[in-house]
Amino acid sequence: MEKTIPIDGKKVKFKAAGGNALRYKMQFGRDFMVDIAKMDDLTKLKVNIQKDDRQPTYEEIKSLDMEVFYNIAWVLAKTADDSIPEPLTWLDSFETFPLMEILPELGPLIAASMGTSKKKIKSDGESEGEKLTTDSFLVICKQVGLTLSDLDNMTIGMCVDYIEEYIEFNNPKKKEKARKATQEDFDRF
Repeated sequence: MEKTIPIDGKKVKFKAAGGNALRYKMQFGRDFMVDIAKMDDLTKLKVNIQKDDRQPTYEEIKSLDMEVFYNIAWVLAKTADDSIPEPLTWLDSFETFPLMEILPELGPLIAASMGTSKKKIKSDGESEGEKLTTDSFLVICKQVGLTLSDLDNMTIGMCVDYIEEYIEFNNPKKKEKARKATQEDFDRF
């Protein structure tokens, strides 16, 4: 999924793909999935500020790691355009980079890329409640045969769908689906 956002008079393309998690980890040494969760903190703060009709406090602003948001924006831009330079060089190429205006536009892009077409992600009970980290996501992708090229062309949600289908198809404990009885079945009965 891609989106173009005008920033400082330039049209900047952003792309959310399965490879974002690996690209983020390689560039920043941090867990993409964990840092994405920090965007939720920003959303909650915004809701509380709007609800109370007030400005954020110094402590609230201090609690947000703004570097994470710049890093996420860079990774999404780098995924869309491999010619983008290193993060600081890229950010310095803008006279202004209105992060608080850009993030609301990137949020739906990220959410859509992480969404799954399945109604509910199935679990085998053993992994119930475990958090998905970048490392565990990449290990699972490798185990089911997804390549880096696949990750660049699929959203995280599409990867999760593929993983579920792979597991379901290769599950030796899979119950045989009920079928309509034939005359031969009745004769044997």
